[in-house]
Formats: sequence, structure tokens, C-alpha cells
Amino acid sequence: MDKLRHSSLIFLILSLLFQSFFCANSESFIGINYGLVADNLPPPSETAKLLKSTAIGKVRLYGADPAIITSLANSDIGIVIGTSNADIPALATDPNYAKQWITTNVKPYYPASNIILITVGNEVFKSGEQNLISQLVPAMHNLQETLSSESLGGKIKVSTVHAMSVLANSEPPSAGSFDPAFGDTMKGLLGFLKDTGSPFMVNPYPFFAYQSDPRAETLAFCLFQPNSGRFDSGTQINYMNMFDAQVDAVRSALNAMDSKDVEIVVAETGWAYKGDTDEVGASIENAKAYNANLIAHLRSMVGTPLMPGKSVDTYLFALYDEDLKPGKGSERAFGLFNPDLTMIYDAGLSMSSQTSKTPPTPPPTPMARTPMLAPATPFPTTNPRGGCGPQDGVSLADRGCKGNNCSPVQPESESFIGINYGQVADNLPPPSETVKLLKTTAIGKVRLYGADPAIITALANTGIGIVVGTSNGDIPALANDPNFAKQWVNTNVKPFYPASNIILITVGNEVMTSGDQGLVSQLVPAMHNVQEALNSESIGDKIKVSTVHAMSVLKNSEPPSAGSFDPAFGDTMKGLLGFLRDTGAPFTINPYPFFAYQSDPRPETLAFCLFQPNAGRFDAGTKITYMNMFDAQVDAIRSALNAMDAKNVEIVVAETGWPYKGGDKEVGTSVDNAKAYNGNLVAHLRSMVGTPLMPGKSVDTYLFALYDEDLKPGAGSERAFGLFKLDRTMAYDAGLSKSSQTPTPTPTTPTTPTTPTTPTTPTTPAEKTKGWCIPKGGLSNAQLQTNIDYACGQPGMNCGPIQPNGACFEPNTLASHAAYAMNLLYQTLGRNPWNCDFSQTAMITSTNPSYKNCNYPGGST
Repeated sequence: MDKLRHSSLIFLILSLLFQSFFCANSESFIGINYGLVADNLPPPSETAKLLKSTAIGKVRLYGADPAIITSLANSDIGIVIGTSNADIPALATDPNYAKQWITTNVKPYYPASNIILITVGNEVFKSGEQNLISQLVPAMHNLQETLSSESLGGKIKVSTVHAMSVLANSEPPSAGSFDPAFGDTMKGLLGFLKDTGSPFMVNPYPFFAYQSDPRAETLAFCLFQPNSGRFDSGTQINYMNMFDAQVDAVRSALNAMDSKDVEIVVAETGWAYKGDTDEVGASIENAKAYNANLIAHLRSMVGTPLMPGKSVDTYLFALYDEDLKPGKGSERAFGLFNPDLTMIYDAGLSMSSQTSKTPPTPPPTPMARTPMLAPATPFPTTNPRGGCGPQDGVSLADRGCKGNNCSPVQPESESFIGINYGQVADNLPPPSETVKLLKTTAIGKVRLYGADPAIITALANTGIGIVVGTSNGDIPALANDPNFAKQWVNTNVKPFYPASNIILITVGNEVMTSGDQGLVSQLVPAMHNVQEALNSESIGDKIKVSTVHAMSVLKNSEPPSAGSFDPAFGDTMKGLLGFLRDTGAPFTINPYPFFAYQSDPRPETLAFCLFQPNAGRFDAGTKITYMNMFDAQVDAIRSALNAMDAKNVEIVVAETGWPYKGGDKEVGTSVDNAKAYNGNLVAHLRSMVGTPLMPGKSVDTYLFALYDEDLKPGAGSERAFGLFKLDRTMAYDAGLSKSSQTPTPTPTTPTTPTTPTTPTTPTTPAEKTKGWCIPKGGLSNAQLQTNIDYACGQPGMNCGPIQPNGACFEPNTLASHAAYAMNLLYQTLGRNPWNCDFSQTAMITSTNPSYKNCNYPGGST
């Protein structure tokens, strides 16, 4: 059992390293471009103060402005300075000119100002000027010789910056190769970089790739959002974002030229937040998504598939807008900060953004993948800063794929975004004030757990869809007395409809998994009677009737394609689905990725649950790799419905959410995680991509919850799901304000490389379970050992009984030790169903596994 202590030690070391990394004042791999083609920029001294308040560790200048270089003195910020293209002939032919350049632009400032690199020209190869190209490497040599003569050659590097069009091939990334037209010049350049240890610098712009192919899936691929990926048959890697594909195409080209040790630096990349009317994708939402997700990707230290484990040094474009730049409108709208030093949008560059509780995502490992999208087709215009036209010889990794136009959704409210309005509290604001709040948001529907007349009345004439509900206690009377059903409709619907837009009645909540067989058997008759009461009032086709289920209504959910209902519900489920088919009512479900993470609190599980970059979970049945838990859970329901001849029954998510705080043992409860889950879920819904099994349409989803409910019993998290405070301010910004509505179409079918791991399916919050948690049969030794290591590595766990001489050490088998450890964790965490999950390798038994002197804790409620 030494492996237990060893794995705990590794976890501790990694935790300390991770903590020290994110406590840095600035991040050396994050840089920014500081352009000066403007007449409204703040003084360099003010800009230096701004930079010091951020996580930016490096600044790239296009020249060598002495005021800026001086202002950055003693800041430790790395500075890249540059010569103009026009300087190259003199630098190449006159060593004294090179010496004068260094004497003027470097020596007066270094080392107080941390100059780290000199770029000789910008995108010279793309210029088409053969004389300039032929003089590039000699110019670099002369500058390097001058630095060496001043004993600075080992401290300040010399390079040049390239457009992506320097590549002849980039599709797939493994086939990346330089344009042979650059022949000997490229060989000479790479030889120089190898000899001096200088980087190869390139300007990838996924923004222009999307402009050439404005489909939702291309946008998702460019914005680091869930998507089906693009498969590289040469490496068996499925790329999940355009940035990695572009950078790895350059990596392949370098490797093919015997330059495997030459480092890559991204000299420019960014996204315009506005542009001309024909510039698709230029929006604040997209710019924020690209830059923020790129920064998160860099911070993860995952690297790219061909360069794992280290982030590529990347200079964002740009610090400020440059209002005097010519060309398209977007050229003047790449800035991250306003001239008054405020953020145009939050890309996560503030110091406070560095301590995110979201752990870095693990690198993906090869597995089954989906095919690469069709090769890109040329588009007619040339990108003014990167060369994306056919004349530039750039393929998939620099451009995109042919497709149809897509545009962001901009309604007043969004019908697929709803919210739960619970009332188990004694401090809620008046309904009239809550309705004012709702009108300021993109929320299009509200779900009530009852039928509060004050709330229903307050929502009159707002157009907001209203779901009302009967209690579980009402079900017997509704089932057995049609007059009771009529009276319920007469009391709770007729006085308010149609002024109040009641759209659905839910009969009970999670009845199937209540364990009350009498109630379960009466559920469908109750629904029938409520439907008949609606029909008698001629509103049966306008107001639907359904019931809400916990995820535990499924017997199987691994993988999603194998989703199936628990056969114990047999005829009742058949009757329920028949009713939904006949009436066109939805199947409503409560998926909670939060509880999945609680059962398996690893960084990769958290990323999977929070819609963040992760290795994915492969479904062998459909050849789909799921990139988030929400889609996996919903598609498991879809598969179960399909298997019951209910393919046309719509799914509605009645509840889903993430608490922003919780009890001491409730892992994952934080504002950061709650904001990430709900914010990314809202963006995912807005994308209209849908799930892999239901593409092209967002599932109607009711977030849990509008407010905290301070009187709810149970764990601390039960009272901390609210998105809004009692004063109607946001608990955190989940993107629900109307100003947040024009975002990024997000994902398509997710697919990335990984070892096949399948999503867990949590049940609902308050449910406790009898019995003991043990491994399922047929597990491998590796799976059993993983479960032992995980369970025994949790705080407060005493696995001494399965150590040598412990009461449960014999029989000395992995299966026996895993059973004890898994059950111990299950009992310790509160005997919730999701605590006995272990990535779908565990089961609950009613047979006490204790033996001789080995006593397994738990077993009773």
C-alpha cells in the first residue's frame, strides 16, 4: 500500500507547484503588442502603471520608442523592440549602421529596461520584395554581432516576425511546411535561430479564419469553445482549437527543416471587438471569448498537442486601439484597454484573474476521433496582417472551411433560458421587484415550484413564460378525483391566463425516484386529469403537462449512447412517455454536473463539468467524444427516450446549477466555479449548437436558481445556488444581462483525444441512499487501484484497516481493498448517490460486505 502514500505526496507537490505558479505577479508567457499608430494614446508613464497592475509579463514594440522603454525601467517587464523593414538594407550592408542602432536603441536603457529581443522587420517574407528578403538574414547577423561585441549576445536575442502565409501547407498541422519559394533564405534564417537560440516568431489570427468561414462550428473552433474538432490523420490528434492547429503547423514545418529545438513565439494574435458591416464575428463577446479563453489555455500549461506541457509565449494584439490605422474597421478595434486605461472587456489579465480556482486542464491523449473538417476553400480578400488569401498559400490552420453564414442571436429575451424561482426563504424581495429584475435580463421563462398568485400576477403582460407546479402531496387527489384537477386549474391557471403566460404545469417533482410506489403509480393518472381539465377549458393545446425527474431515473448513462431508464419503472414509464408523445409535452430532467464533480474531484473532471478545455470522454457507441458533462447527461436521456420509442419527445432541463459556496466537505463550491459553469452554460445554449445527439437547437434550460433559499435544509450548498442577491444585484455575472446577449455562437459536437472515460450521472441534491458502496464486477486492476488511491487520498480518510496488519488487509486483493476504501469515502461524504460513482465503476449493495473482524461502516439511513 506504499502507492497510497506515494500518490498523496505527488498530489501535494503538484498542488504546491500549482499554487506557486498562480501566485506570480506577472506571467512570462503572456505579452501584449503596444502599437502607436494613434493620436489619442495615454502617456507611457500611465501605460506602465496599467501594465504593472496586470498579469502581462512582456511588451512588444514595433519600433524602439525611448519614452516607452524608459517608462518600463525597473519593472521586470520583458521588452521586445523592433527595426522597421526600411532599416533592413542598411543593417544588412553596413555593420556600423547595426552598431549605431544598438548604441541608440539598446545601450542607453539596458539592463534597467529589460530588453529581451529585437525583431528585424515585420512579415518580411510576405512583403514580396525579394531584395528585402535576401537581406533579412545578413541584417540579423550584423545586429547579433553588435550585441555580442557589447557582451549582450547571450542576453538579448534577434529574430524576425512572420505571417502564417510563410507556410505552403498547414492542413493538417502535421503536414505543415514552409513555402519552398523561400528556399535558401529560410534555411539560412533557421540556421541563425538554431545557432543563437532565438525563437521563430509568427502571427496566427483565428479571427480571419472565421471570417473566411462564418459557421457556428468554425467560430467554436476559433474561440476555444466545445466543438467537434479537426482530425489530423498524420498524428492521430484531434485539434480542438484553431490556435493550437496554427502553432503546430509551424512546429511541423520547423521540425521538417531540422529545427526541432527552435522555440516558437506568437508575436501577434487577437480578435477585433467591432468592424465593418461585412466583417462577421467582430464583436465584444467574441473578442472577450477568444482572448479570455486563450489566456486560460496558456495558463493551463497544457501547451499544444505537438508541444505539450509548456505554454507558447504569446503577445496579444493589442494594448490599445490604433485609431489612425488604415484598412477595415476591425484594424482599429483590437485593443483590450481604452485610452483612459479602463478595460474594453475583461479578458482575464488583471492580477485577480490569476488565482482562479479552476485547475489547469490535463493534456489530451490519443484516442478514437472524428474526421477533420473538409479542407478550407480560398476566400478572395487578403488579411492585412497575416495573409489569409489564396495568394498567400495558406490552408486550414490559417483560414477556415467553406460554409454558410451565421449570426449571433439578439432577442429581447431568450426563450431557451429559464430560471427557477424557489421560495423556501424568509427574506425574498417582493414579486413586483423581482419581475423588474427579470425584465432587465435575457431570461425568457420562470419555473415556480407551486403556483403563487402574487408571482403569477406580477409576471402578467411581460411575455415571460411561466411554469407552475403541483406538489407531490397533490398527486393522489389529482389522480383519483377529476374535479380536484378541475379545481386546481380553475384556481391556479384560469384567473391569470393568458395575461400571465403560463406554458407548462409540472405534476410533482422527482416522483419516480421518491421511493413511494403509491405516488409513482398515481403520477400518470394525475397528469391525465390535469390535461383533461385544461382541455375542457380549451387551453390543452396551449399549456402542456409534464413531471420533473432526477437523473437517477436512468439505470445506465455510461456512455450516453447506452442511456436507459431503470426497468423498475416499467409500465409507469411507458405510460408516461405515451402521454408525453400524445400531448406534445416535454420530458423534464434535473442534471447537476456539480454533483458529478463532488463524486470525482479531479481537475479533469472539473474542466469537463465547467465547459472548459479538457480531454473529453469518448462514447464508443456513437464515436463522439463529449467535451462537457451537461451534454453527456442530456444525451444519456435522449438515448433512453429513443430506446423507448420516444424520439420526438422534447427534453427540457428543469434544473441545473452550481453553488457558489458550501460546507467544508463540499468540494468545488466557489464563486469562480459557479460563474464558470453558469456563464459557460449560457454561452453554450446561445450558440444554438445543441448537443451531439440533438444538434442545431438549444435545449430549454432552467437555471437553478434565481435567489438563495435560506430556509432549505441539507448541506450548505443547498442555500447557495442563487444567481442574484436579495438587493437584485448579481451574485456574479453569468451573462444573463441583456448586454450579454450578442455572443459567440458556441460549440458543435465535442471531440478530443483522451483515454475513454465516460461521464458520471449525478442525482438530485437531497437524496440519501441505504447500503454500502462497492466496486462493480469486471474492473481492471488499474481501475481498482485508481479508486483506492483516490478514496484514501481524500482529507480525513483513514485507510489504516487495509494496510498491512489492519483488520481488513486480508484478503490482500485490490478488489477487497477497493471495496473498503470506496465505501468509507461514500459513507464519509454523506451517502449521496453521487458519492458512489467513481467514474461509473461503483455500485450500491444492500448486502453488508463486513466479514470477521473487518467492519464496513454505514448501511443504514
